[in-house]
Amino acid sequence: MGSRLVSVTAVLAFAASAAAQITSACNPLKEGVNACPVDPAFGSQQVTVDFTQGASDVFTEASGSGVTYGSQGAVFSISSAGQAPSFTSNNYLFFGTVDVTIQVAAGQGIVTTFFLESDDQDEIDWEWLGGSDKNSFGQSNYFSSHDMAYGVNEVDLSVASPQTETHTYTIDWSPTALVWKVDGTALRTLTYAGNEDVYPQTPMQVKLGTWCGGCSSAEGTVEWAGGKPDWSQAPFVAYYKTVVIQDSSNGVADAQHRQQW
Repeated sequence: MGSRLVSVTAVLAFAASAAAQITSACNPLKEGVNACPVDPAFGSQQVTVDFTQGASDVFTEASGSGVTYGSQGAVFSISSAGQAPSFTSNNYLFFGTVDVTIQVAAGQGIVTTFFLESDDQDEIDWEWLGGSDKNSFGQSNYFSSHDMAYGVNEVDLSVASPQTETHTYTIDWSPTALVWKVDGTALRTLTYAGNEDVYPQTPMQVKLGTWCGGCSSAEGTVEWAGGKPDWSQAPFVAYYKTVVIQDSSNGVADAQHRQQW
């Protein structure tokens, strides 16, 4: 949305849809920092998940996801409007790098995602739309708990045939800069300097998922997602092959809710 003109209706509808996708067991901005449990950190070790070998205890699968595994990795399949397979990491990183190797789902109205999200709804996104006219880019985005403006920070980044080819997508998040990469090449950089009030800066979980944006009752969300799906073409399948997580919290076992510098 951010790099293309969209209607106010579309922005508001997408905001409602995105809010429905956000889950947090305890938001410290609402409940109070002392009311929320400490976030378990990945720590300094690098975590590598190879879904071609099957399920991993690094992630929890959402109920009803029905994810299977094969030579292409974890199979996230959508055959009906009610399906939205997703994984959430059990631990958090507080700055670091996450690489996810994916072949995204083709299909009008279908959305494939890889994102980081904190308990207080800081967020860093990679998203891909499944329409045939969307097979040349991915969408980068970020949100801050201080600035939940939708359709403002989104930028489309060029990707060669993400629906038919496997690529490695990276979120490289440090105290000084946030970088989105494809196959090791940096395509977008957001610096902390000059963006202090909106820069994501709370511990985040890694989340993977596919969902049907074209199934929404909100017209603007359907517009953003590229239209309603053609179920005669189902199933719509994304393949998540590997995930590599490097936490920069210097071996700290538990992550505080907010960094100050």
